[in-house]
Amino acid sequence: MLCPLERSMNLDQYTPDAICSSMGRPGFIEPTWAPPTLRLVLKPSFHPEVCVTVAGNDGELSVVALAESFWRQSVPCVLPTFRERTFLAALDAQRMYSDFSTAFAADQAPDGRMVCIDGMPVNCCLLDDAGVRQFACNPYRPVVSALVLSVIHAAWHSCKNPGVRNALADCGQYVRLELPREPAAAPPRMFRIAVLGTPDNREAFLEELQERGRPGITNG
Repeated sequence: MLCPLERSMNLDQYTPDAICSSMGRPGFIEPTWAPPTLRLVLKPSFHPEVCVTVAGNDGELSVVALAESFWRQSVPCVLPTFRERTFLAALDAQRMYSDFSTAFAADQAPDGRMVCIDGMPVNCCLLDDAGVRQFACNPYRPVVSALVLSVIHAAWHSCKNPGVRNALADCGQYVRLELPREPAAAPPRMFRIAVLGTPDNREAFLEELQERGRPGITNG
């Protein structure tokens, strides 16, 4: 993988779109979605990020967990992942859609000035027949914490991939949900190449490599 050598990650770069792109997804909200679709991007302070997506009335579940923290990268780039697609119980999916609406309403209510240090900020969105609603917060409100806990718990019990389950267990700790961990093989390693020079020269070099179609090279 090719990553330009620049300054450290900053808050302007640390967006849900960038996190999803690092996982190989088009973005936080995808144009091809059909309602209902729920997505949570979990951003634990001391563990890698996780994206959980629940879609349809039959509860199609997709979990993508980064193998290393996106926040700790020098710049946004594609990272190795653990991933799994499966299904939740339909009733669990319907409950999550309803829980999102409750959490969304609570997030809109003013509750005074508050500063959160560490913890696990989350980005949540739901596409339904009314359109797209989204919010971002640290799950200190009970109804938001309940939504996050419910999603993590159901996803952990539905998935079989040890890397995915361990990542969900790590996130569960931030909402007081204790889940067991298990041995997991590391994902394939990705090697970074620092390309020095002016921005124009670096971009031209990356484009040339892409055009040659060398396997395993992506412009992060």
